[in-house]
Amino acid sequence: MTDDGDAALAAALDELGDAPLDRFVATRDRLARTLKADGHADAAKALRARRRPSVVAWSVNRVARERPDLVASLFTAADDVRAAVERGDGDALRAAMRAQRTRLAELTDATVERTATVSPNPRAHEDAITRTWEAAADDEGVRDAVTSGELVGELQPGTTLNGTPTEAPAASARTAAPRRVQQSRLPRSGATSATPASSTRPRDELALRRAEDAVAEARATLAEARRAAIAARKDAARAERAAARADDEEARARRRLTSAEDALAERRSR
Repeated sequence: MTDDGDAALAAALDELGDAPLDRFVATRDRLARTLKADGHADAAKALRARRRPSVVAWSVNRVARERPDLVASLFTAADDVRAAVERGDGDALRAAMRAQRTRLAELTDATVERTATVSPNPRAHEDAITRTWEAAADDEGVRDAVTSGELVGELQPGTTLNGTPTEAPAASARTAAPRRVQQSRLPRSGATSATPASSTRPRDELALRRAEDAVAEARATLAEARRAAIAARKDAARAERAAARADDEEARARRRLTSAEDALAERRSR
């Protein structure tokens, strides 16, 4: 494909990326015909190879185009999680996990909102949307497909675009203790494993990582709740002392008022 063909294909893909889902095929075929008529046969063939995306994939692609800043924030948070795991920095890991969960929730909500334009029940797609964004955070190949608007179907975390397990699933935000995941695959001393470690199902690993993540997140939440409770008790103690001072001041003011009223009454009686 020539440079002109590449540029023409890129422009066609950009226009296709803005096409409504129900007009995807018609728009693709029209653009392919135009490319071929302009002498870009290879570009036309490449464009015709683009499959119509599912509702989830189309919605994710559109949000990636509309909110690149938010998508970049999700990927940055996922990278921060990996870096914190490698450093063994628990505080940084918890902060990065919270950031990733926040970005993931924001992207899920934005994508569900976009899905509402093509589906009568957008919330039915919510779990698939979340899993697809998680998969994008896990894998560079998925990230590229999402940011370029080439996703054609929903994905599972811990797998690549073709459905094979990722090489390093433990680097995702769901990993709270990767060393324990590694150790859980080792046979006990003197025992033999009937199934190689490499045959462990991605779904089982995902469930384990999510459970570990839930524990780490719950611990972080508990610590924050404890700090908030301590601060609240301090605030309550300060408020109680302030209330006591106000009560004393009110009592003194009442005594002064009573004394003044008594003096006034005495003068009037003279």
